[in-house]
Amino acid sequence: MEQILAQQGVAVISNAVMIGSPPTPAGGDAHVSSRLALAHGGVSAPAGPAERASPGAPNVFGSQALRVSRTPLEYQWLRASAQSAGLRQWSADLPGVRTGHERETLDRVNRWVNDRVQFVDDFRRSGQADSWSGATETLRRGSGDCEDFALAKMQLLSALGFADEQMYLVIVRDLVRQSDHAVLVVEAGDRFLVLDNMTDEILESGQVRDYRPIFSYSGQGRWIHGYARQRALPPVQLASTAFASLR
Repeated sequence: MEQILAQQGVAVISNAVMIGSPPTPAGGDAHVSSRLALAHGGVSAPAGPAERASPGAPNVFGSQALRVSRTPLEYQWLRASAQSAGLRQWSADLPGVRTGHERETLDRVNRWVNDRVQFVDDFRRSGQADSWSGATETLRRGSGDCEDFALAKMQLLSALGFADEQMYLVIVRDLVRQSDHAVLVVEAGDRFLVLDNMTDEILESGQVRDYRPIFSYSGQGRWIHGYARQRALPPVQLASTAFASLR
């Protein structure tokens, strides 16, 4: 475990994942185990409302993001992100949604998907513990769980002209409900904005205190999340390695 973390530039210090300067792995990147989520749980690290976006790195919810080549959820991400055909039909149902103001467009898409899609967990819907779907499939059936909501918003926004590299599907630990969850985070100006199926209100990442990020995905890469050395973190709790409780 320590060898894998070291190859990815992560050190386990005082029962927390800390981000350092990542060394160049010898012989290529190591496959990232789901155990890289070990820092996520307990009480969230402090985050201020003025948290600013860092171009190219989703340092959301007070975390620091470290780019990796693969994650345990790689198949789900690749499968769902490839399911973007046929979105013209759905984006046509949003007349005038693309405005000159990014935040207004984000608000309309967030509310539209939240209203149109009914939450149904994967096991009830398909008998599988976890199965991600692209926007076309989710909107066609009108139901899905949290990552399906997030992917639908991501792909609709892409069809509306948002750059893939400014949007991140973020797997988080919900510290209040003690379960894993997924949200869409969009970099708009110098802020990270959170689009969540749990609410129609769009908040800045720094305003959200009860989510701790685990993995992030976008058109430009994948990341794991940790916290800077100066942050005092509580004892470690393991996030669900199967992510079966994703909402």
